[in-house]
Amino acid sequence: MKNFGFILVSFLFLLSCNQNSSSSKEIPPEPPKPLPQKSEPAPVQTTQAKEQATYRIPPYFENADTAVLTPVLDPQTVPQHAQYAYGLAQRNPKLLAQLPCFCYCDRFGHKSLHDCYTDDHAVHCDICLNETVEANQMESQGMTPAEIRTMIIAKYHPES
Repeated sequence: MKNFGFILVSFLFLLSCNQNSSSSKEIPPEPPKPLPQKSEPAPVQTTQAKEQATYRIPPYFENADTAVLTPVLDPQTVPQHAQYAYGLAQRNPKLLAQLPCFCYCDRFGHKSLHDCYTDDHAVHCDICLNETVEANQMESQGMTPAEIRTMIIAKYHPES
C-alpha cells in the first residue's frame, strides 16, 4: 500500500509538471495593436508671416511725475529671493514707472514695471526681477530713465 501511495504522488507530480511545461509552450496572445494616430501637419510660418509679425513695447510713463503710483509691497512680506528687488522698487518707484515690463503683464492691467511690485506679481516673475536690478545698476552708473529704458528695450524686445 505504501508503494501505491508513492506511485500515486509521483504520478500526480509528473502530471502537474507536464501541464506546466505544456502551458509554457502556448503562444502568448498578441498585444493589442495601437490605434492609428491622427497627425495634423504642423503650422508653417511663411516668410511673409514673419515679416508681418509685429512686436509691441509694453506701456510705461514718459514722465513719472504725472503718474499716480500705488505703494510697493513691503519687501519683508515677500519671499527672500524677491526682497532685494522689492526693496529697490520701494526706494525708486519713479524709475520703474518709466520702464516697460517685458513679461507683458499689461495684459493684467499693469501700466509699467512699477505695477509689478504693488502686488506679488514680481515674486513669480524673473523678467520683472531682472529688469529692476538691471535698471537700478544702470541708474547707479549715472544713466537717465530714458537711457535706461532704451537699454531695457534693446535687451528684451524681440526685434531689437
